[in-house]
Amino acid sequence: MNPLVKVRVSLIHDDCWTSELNMYKTFTINYSVYPNKGYLRSRIIVPKELKEEVQKMKEAKGILKVEHVQEMDKYILVDFLNRYNNSIAGYLYDNEVMFISNKIEGSREIWEFIAPRSRVREIIEGLKGLSKVEYAEKSEVKINFLPNLTETQLKILSYALKYGYLDYPRRANADDIADKLGLSKITFLYHLRLAERKLIEHYLSFNG
Repeated sequence: MNPLVKVRVSLIHDDCWTSELNMYKTFTINYSVYPNKGYLRSRIIVPKELKEEVQKMKEAKGILKVEHVQEMDKYILVDFLNRYNNSIAGYLYDNEVMFISNKIEGSREIWEFIAPRSRVREIIEGLKGLSKVEYAEKSEVKINFLPNLTETQLKILSYALKYGYLDYPRRANADDIADKLGLSKITFLYHLRLAERKLIEHYLSFNG
């Protein structure tokens, strides 16, 4: 059993700017924490129609300073400093979870992160002490950084790349690469297709 699980939590944090402003379809794209300085730096994207709400952020609860606001095509990028103590981001950082995403819908914050299976209950209980937790869901997480290619498949991919079979236009054909490998053309193409399929499936499983 994988010792890590993916956790999705929906909560309302009264002691935060998210409960004060009417934000929706707002996403945290990244944040940096500075616990010794008492703040964290967040970057969020906000729908452009919420420009008035963005302007209110300077006076909102927990926000120390709005560093930069940039209007883009459909969104506004906001870079700001937020109070560290009693923040959800700060609490999750203190508990050493792996941040995945944060979405704001009205006064609701939806967090996704990866945490040790053995500590999920403790982390959720801590969140309940900071906020009103509406629900918390766990799901299995599959961590597979590389597709499981065989030694033959790795060698064939290496030769195909090195000698130009994967170039366009090709600098070598299947017969050329098969000869260098000491394989038949059919065997070369069979293993190459298997390797390509594994790579594509692996990529789509994380990005599809």
